[in-house]
Amino acid sequence: MNKQPVYGNLVNGEWVTAKENDPIPVISPVDGSLLGSISSMSQTEFDQAAQAAKKSQKSWERYPVYKKAEILYRAADILESRVEALSDCLVMEIAKDKKSAVSEVKRSADLLRYTADVGKSLHGEAIFGDSFPGGSRS
Repeated sequence: MNKQPVYGNLVNGEWVTAKENDPIPVISPVDGSLLGSISSMSQTEFDQAAQAAKKSQKSWERYPVYKKAEILYRAADILESRVEALSDCLVMEIAKDKKSAVSEVKRSADLLRYTADVGKSLHGEAIFGDSFPGGSRS
């Protein structure tokens, strides 16, 4: 029997799966197959994760903007290098057509680069989601 993966949550730099709740199955609307499961955190586990994030924010806020931008550029490169696999995942997970799925992955990479570029030049301004082509505030 082929065991499907349980996708966890990134907490304090480590991938963890919930201990208190059963995983939530992800069923493909395309063919009804089980694609995997996602970890379902309890309120206590969520609160612990939120507290860990809040604690790590102290060091992250001192991280130079250009280094944060480098991380976003690298993430964009990773998305683009995996466009086929990621778009195939979107097709199976949410029944998106292939062309739209490829476009979504590419737009996501573009948005990461845009965010990095804008972040390096902002000084107390807010940029809303609809400022980016294909984005919205909803």
